[in-house]
Amino acid sequence: MLDGPLPFACLISLVLRSLVRLIFIISFVFSSLFVASEAVASPKPVVSWQIWQATLKVHHCEEPAWNIRGPVYSGGLGWRNDLWERFRAPWMPSSMADATPLEQAWALAHFISKDNGGYWPDQFSCSGSY
Repeated sequence: MLDGPLPFACLISLVLRSLVRLIFIISFVFSSLFVASEAVASPKPVVSWQIWQATLKVHHCEEPAWNIRGPVYSGGLGWRNDLWERFRAPWMPSSMADATPLEQAWALAHFISKDNGGYWPDQFSCSGSY
């Protein structure tokens, strides 16, 4: 039986390799939540946690669900259909009602940066408009 630093060093090496593998698996699983898992022509948008949280505040004030479909307003953010057409990415669905919440968040961030002067509505209460 071997005693001393060599078996301890082997044990530490084995544990470190296992941790690296575990971190890789966790990061892969987490990233698949925000990125398409299959190879498709339309990539899924990735938004920051800050943008996602701001989008959720708008959603909670505007609509009860993400897939609202109406003749004038659709989606989960209370957008007019023409606004969605203007700020969605070309590969996103033509109706906001068919877009994922992350796609809607990406389009909202695009709208905020290009056409709304950086103003995020509904961040402190459900009042105001955009």
